[in-house]
Amino acid sequence: MIYSLVISVLILGVAAFFGFQQKERSVKLEEEWLVLSEQGEGYDIPLDPAEEYAPGRLSNQPANAEGVMAFSNKLKAFMKEVKVAEKAGEVDQLEMQQRGIKLMSEILNYSAAEIQLLVYDLMADESIEEESKNELVMMSIMMLSQEQPETALAMILETKERFMKSKQMRTHFLSTAIAQLAKRDPQAALEWMSAHRDAIGEVNDDIRKEVLVAAASKDIKAAFGLIGEMEFDNTSEAFSSIARSTTAESIEDFVAGIREHETDKAATEAGFNGLASSPFVGDAEKAIAFLNEGKLTPDEQKIFLDGLGYYTLKEDTGQWLNWMAEKKKMDSNGKKIIREWTRSDFKAVGEWINALEKGKPRDEAVVTHAGTLAEHEPQAADVWAESLSPGPVQNDLRKDIYRQIRRKDQAAAAAYAKKYGIAQ
Repeated sequence: MIYSLVISVLILGVAAFFGFQQKERSVKLEEEWLVLSEQGEGYDIPLDPAEEYAPGRLSNQPANAEGVMAFSNKLKAFMKEVKVAEKAGEVDQLEMQQRGIKLMSEILNYSAAEIQLLVYDLMADESIEEESKNELVMMSIMMLSQEQPETALAMILETKERFMKSKQMRTHFLSTAIAQLAKRDPQAALEWMSAHRDAIGEVNDDIRKEVLVAAASKDIKAAFGLIGEMEFDNTSEAFSSIARSTTAESIEDFVAGIREHETDKAATEAGFNGLASSPFVGDAEKAIAFLNEGKLTPDEQKIFLDGLGYYTLKEDTGQWLNWMAEKKKMDSNGKKIIREWTRSDFKAVGEWINALEKGKPRDEAVVTHAGTLAEHEPQAADVWAESLSPGPVQNDLRKDIYRQIRRKDQAAAAAYAKKYGIAQ
């Protein structure tokens, strides 16, 4: 249905536009901050918006009702135009979408109160289909969640019976708004969940994790302090969530916090395993230096290393593998990382191997890389096998390549076996 499709595209378009505008605005705010802070000091205005005489938040500003109603009428007219064009079979989707996005971008300058007023006016209009009203409400909540999460949460409560009958949808929008609130004030997010427990129902661990992640991004110590208050069904997920927010700057606090709960073995393991997917790993130089200083016990380090994977290491994969090889910690997980890397970027793996000195670590890397290549590129795998010194390691790799060829081409497999004296 084109009518609904256009509204859906508007939601995505406005969200993208909103994100782009946020980036531009952040640059401008940084430039203006020094000027405004100096002016504020001159007028004795506190810089902290939480202080008593700070200006009110956007959500407290009065709505320009006349302007909102004028825009609402324009939006209704556009939606009706789309509907008429759809029935007549004369819809230019691209043109409609472009006009719609331009029109809807006006909302980005609205206060929270004005967005609420707009939504309530649209909801009251019986000429607009219920499905489209639902999508407009969702879009408004999505936008409000970014800067005015308290208002978004209030709107979720007000509209959930009409537009959020799906528990999955309710959870998604609650998670987004609560996470945004938690980024600013984790304790406020926790208090909101507690105060509205009857209205929103039992909060699941997914929403609790959002709060912890937001809290940990600001203060790891505070995040650990929240775990006891949040009544997790599975505390392991709580520790894992905090771990995945840990940076090179907060790693000391993370280790100290998790060791305070070392009696909970499962939670501790989940924490150090989750650390392998954190920003801490992304700063390979600092992370490796931290490990070299022996700040993790052997058991903690093993759990952490077992959690590493190519899809979190990415461009630092070679650096991590070099360190693991140097410390003799490649074992099975190092091979797993090489297999994942080969499937994603076999050329980069080849370059990394070629830079290694000859010896056992290089041979093991060749075997793992070539064994993975053999699944789809047996000829390339055989080139790597040729680079190994004659002996059991090379023979075993060629047997593996032979088995992979045999799965697809019996004749080619027989020729390969004959060439290298492999028993069939």
